[in-house]
Formats: sequence, C-alpha cells, structure tokens
Amino acid sequence: MFLQSLEIVGTRSPNRTVTESPVAVDVINISEIANSVGQVDINQLLQYAAPSFNSNKQSGADGADHLDPATLRGLGPDQTLVLVNGKRRHQSAHVNIFGSRGRGNTGTDLNTIPVSAIERIEILRVGASAQYGSDAIAGVINIVLKSSVNEFNSSVMTGAYNATTPTDINDYIDPAYNKKFDGEKMHLSGNYGVEIGDGGFLNMTIDYLKNEHTNRPSNPGHEDYEGLIWRRQIGLASGDNLATYFNAQIPLSKNANLYAFGGSNYRDTQAYAWTREADDSRNIPEIYPYGFDPKIKSIIGDKSFSIGVKSILNGWNIDMNNTFGANNFHYLIDGTLNASLGASSSTSFGAGGYGLSQNTTRVTSSKYFENIMNGLNIAVGAEHRIERYNIFAGEEGSWKNYGVIDTVIDGIVTQVDIAGLAAGSQGFPGFQPSNELNAYRSNVDLYVDAELDINERLMIATALRAENYNDFGKTLNYKVASRY
Repeated sequence: MFLQSLEIVGTRSPNRTVTESPVAVDVINISEIANSVGQVDINQLLQYAAPSFNSNKQSGADGADHLDPATLRGLGPDQTLVLVNGKRRHQSAHVNIFGSRGRGNTGTDLNTIPVSAIERIEILRVGASAQYGSDAIAGVINIVLKSSVNEFNSSVMTGAYNATTPTDINDYIDPAYNKKFDGEKMHLSGNYGVEIGDGGFLNMTIDYLKNEHTNRPSNPGHEDYEGLIWRRQIGLASGDNLATYFNAQIPLSKNANLYAFGGSNYRDTQAYAWTREADDSRNIPEIYPYGFDPKIKSIIGDKSFSIGVKSILNGWNIDMNNTFGANNFHYLIDGTLNASLGASSSTSFGAGGYGLSQNTTRVTSSKYFENIMNGLNIAVGAEHRIERYNIFAGEEGSWKNYGVIDTVIDGIVTQVDIAGLAAGSQGFPGFQPSNELNAYRSNVDLYVDAELDINERLMIATALRAENYNDFGKTLNYKVASRY
C-alpha cells in the first residue's frame, strides 16, 4: 500500500503536493469534467478543460481526418510528451501533411486511450524537457489510469447534429436524401476493478464509439453543376473505435510491488476526398457517369504494454520498467479508380501504409533526506529507447501508371505516357515499392534532479538531463526553479 504514491508531473518528491510544486501543474479530474462538457474522447475533453491545449477535427487532410492532431502552447504535436502512469507513451505512425494542424509533425494519438479508463490527467507546461526528455518542449501530459476496485462504472451516450445539407446538392447526390440530421454518435463503456492480494488490484475497461459522417459542402448557387469545381462531401469522418485497457498491481513482498498496464485500440474509419467531376481527366465516365467522391478508409491498430517493479532498498524508491507500444495505419481506398486502366479499373485498392513501434527501458530511483535543512529529495535515472518506423507498399493498381510504355530513341530507353490519364487510386495514391522503408533509431539518456526546502517558505529545484540520439547527436537540458 505504501508504494501507491500519486503520479504528479513536475516533481519527483514524495512529499510535494501539487499546490507546493515550484511550477504550475493542471490536474483534471476526468469523472467531473466528462459529465460537464459532454465529450467522449480525450482530445475534445481537453479542448474544453485545459488552457493552451488545442485539438481540431480535420476534413480533407488524408490521414489526419482519422485522428485529431493536438497541440499544447501552440507548438507542434511532436513537442508534447505524453505519459501514462508516469511512463512514456508511443506516438502515432501518421505524419500530418496537406495543411492539417501540426503539418510535418507526428503526435501521440490520445484518443486510443478510453476516457472511462482514466482517473485524472496532469499537465505540466514549464521546464519539462529537463525532467522528462528533449521532446517535451511544449510540456508533458500525464494520464493516470483508474485503480478502483469493487466498483462498476458504465456510460451510454448518443447524439446527432441538427443540420441539413443544401437541398440542391442533396438532389444532385441522391434525390431520395432527406435526412434532417447527421453525425450520429453512440458511445458505450464499462469499467470494473477487483482486488488482488493485500493492496493489489486489477482495473479493466472496455469502450466502444461509433460515429457517422457529417457533410457541410458549400452551395455554389447554381442549378447546373457541370464544369464547376466544388466538393459534394466535406465533413467529419465516420468511424468505429473499440478500445480495451487495464491497470494492475500485485504485491510481491512488504517492500515490492509488480505493476502492469496497457491495452489495445482498433479503429475503422472512412473520410471523403475531393470530388472528381464527370468530365475530369481523373474520371472514367463508363464507371462514374456523374463523377465520384473517393473514400479514404483506414484501419488503425494501436497496442501498448508496460510492466515494472517498484521496491524500496535502503530508503531508496526504485522503479524498473519496460514499456512497449506500436501504432499502425493501413489505407484502403474505396469508390475510386485508376484512370490509366480505363473502364477495366477496379473501384477499390489497398494503398499500403506505415507503422511505428517504440520500446523504452528505464530505471529510476529517488530518496528523501528529511534531516537536510527542511528536506532534500534526490532523484536519478537512466533510460534506453528504441524506435522503428516502416512503410509498406500498396497493391500495384493503387500506384502504377498503366498508360506508360518504354520507347527506344537513339538507343536510349525512355518512358512515354501515351494515355495522359491520371495514375494510381484517386483520393489517395498508394505507396510504391520504392517508398518502402525500415528505419531505426535509439536514444540513451541520464537525468538527475533535486528539490531542497531551505525553510518552510523557500524551496529550490534543479534538474539536468543528457540525451544521445544515434541519428542526430546529443542534447543537454537543464532547469532551475524556486518557490517562495
């Protein structure tokens, strides 16, 4: 029981409360906030509850339509470090491009963690790099999972938007279209915990979220749409999201506990790409006589598992941990075609995708010396992280130009496009074999921090963290903070 200390970012002192921390820390009680803002995913919940946190749903941004890029303090998504129970969380495999928030960045997909599994969220925005890593420039978001036992919590939520697409566009898409609402959403969740031994627990969560498309096209104001460049389908993606999560602790002895947590998330989503007009060079009228709206579908798999031992040895609190996480995107393009294949083209293609995995091994130790002035806490630690990134190709029809032939001119072989038609699956061309990639990098870091209470009113905190990446080199981060 004595090892069940609170996880509070910004301090490693067991005697420091959030109100006595030298830097500001936001602590968000999820059960209270979720009931007041009516949101069912972390990104949108924090959008309402946390200052300087921003997350906007995307439309027409390819893979970013299927997750919500989030930022802290206006910096890039990759500059916010996410922890779960104080342990580093892996990032998404998706890199944001095409004008979406955080373009050129990749962030952590917070929505893979069900809200119903979370007890509270802690946000640190100052001095985080010196304590938690050089990628914590914007700050740290620490997600603390539930540890309750013998208590069942569940929720059911449904809703929709009271909105109607412009009538003339509805008639053009489907004369029978007469819905008065869209974006239907249904959310089901359940959480329960059981006791294990003396002071141990196993807390489990299952969470299902289903949402339908929204459609907010602009009205060109014309009855004759032929030749106009406009978009018939623009709005939020539809999706099915199933998540399971657990948090456990098992007492090993009076001075040691085994703990583990993790889960999986499966997301099947669909978003519309830009409209292809009937007479567009990217369309084959024999297949789509009125043009078409390609659908970008994605299968997103996310999994994580963390295991460790906490113990006390000669007054030192020791934590040895290994955390693994992986995120994978697989694109499936439907309602599309490869124009260079002509009327024989398929209307759906597997377009390939990408994946990221991360394994972090760390050892940390801290000790509180109550007889040095009014108290001194020393913490030291080491961490080794391995990251792997891969891109895999789609099926041939998703990327190949079948209108290209080899010609020989003066003994030199060149390729000539004799058809002049667009190649690859419309909406999202597939990854080619030449795009395939298997990349690797590692990081080793050491840190030390100290917090000294000079007297009852004045304290000083310092931290120093050195990191060495095998691909771009070394970095040294430090901080000094005080509270009076």
